Amino acid sequence: MKELSLTLLLILLAACSNEQAPSRIPDMPVQVQIPIGSDLNTILSTKSITSPEGYPADTRLGYGGVLVVNGFATDSENSSFYAFDLACPHEANSQIRIRIDKEKLDAYCPQCQSRFDIFHGSGIPTAGIAKKNKSGLKHYRTILQGNYVRITR
Repeated sequence: MKELSLTLLLILLAACSNEQAPSRIPDMPVQVQIPIGSDLNTILSTKSITSPEGYPADTRLGYGGVLVVNGFATDSENSSFYAFDLACPHEANSQIRIRIDKEKLDAYCPQCQSRFDIFHGSGIPTAGIAKKNKSGLKHYRTILQGNYVRITR
């Protein structure tokens, strides 16, 4: 019985080690509809939106802006759309935004140098202080509606 309890405890601790820390990015309204168009029509394409200019008046872009990614699908589709807040989760500053590294197929923070998986939709940190602190990118919900991707929180 003691061995079973110890084994269960070890399994529980191992499972918890992959959990992300609570987000330091404030919960802000997110509401934007983006045409897929030439910006997002191929796998590995991205679009960063930091200003509501050119979008409807009810557009909301979260804390640091919105990153939309046409990434790898998690099911049988060829591609899938993901959205994240552009603010680095370690820096938690709306003006310090992640950037895309097309060569390494990830995103990085120019301030703390943390790196994040975006093309698989996880937003998990893969390197840097954000990985050490388990601070992943803040996710937003995406809904494909015809030729548009709708992003909400």
